[in-house]
Amino acid sequence: MSESGALERAADNLAMTYARRGWSRVDQAMDMAGSWMGRLTRGNSAVEPIEDPVDAYVRTAGLDLNHPEEAAARLIVDLRDATALAATVEIPADAFLRSEQALDRTALTRALDDVEQTIVHTRRALGLFDSTIDRLSDDFDADTDMTLLTRLADERQALSMQAERLSDRADLISRQRHHLRFGGVG
Repeated sequence: MSESGALERAADNLAMTYARRGWSRVDQAMDMAGSWMGRLTRGNSAVEPIEDPVDAYVRTAGLDLNHPEEAAARLIVDLRDATALAATVEIPADAFLRSEQALDRTALTRALDDVEQTIVHTRRALGLFDSTIDRLSDDFDADTDMTLLTRLADERQALSMQAERLSDRADLISRQRHHLRFGGVG
């Protein structure tokens, strides 16, 4: 299996898993564009509303926001899973950068697209998790739930750091691509 193929499969798996679990919608941009076009061509009344991402996640995950401790425990698991899945893209990205394929401009372009799409999904998930945590935190009892909020913050930070590591990989791929094109000038 080639390094670029492994990277593509890892990125596709992340996108599909994030979508299936309600963390990032693959079709989000298309939904928004369709909604906008519908408003232009049919007026507001014919446009179906787009479901709030947090509401969609709560429904998909089966969270009960009336039980914030249970919902927070599930959210912690989802944050850990999202972080672990993002790490599965970092590994083949590193392998790709060390491979002979990193000397091929077309392969670099595809790899950059895979990593950038992963970053988009990971940052969407971060935004979703932030909004969900905000909704949950309103219902926490400050005396008894501080540990849970700290754990949520720690897991959220881990996902954020993973997104930054992916961004670093995208920068490295982009620099390599630039170097091949311009021979290190610029």
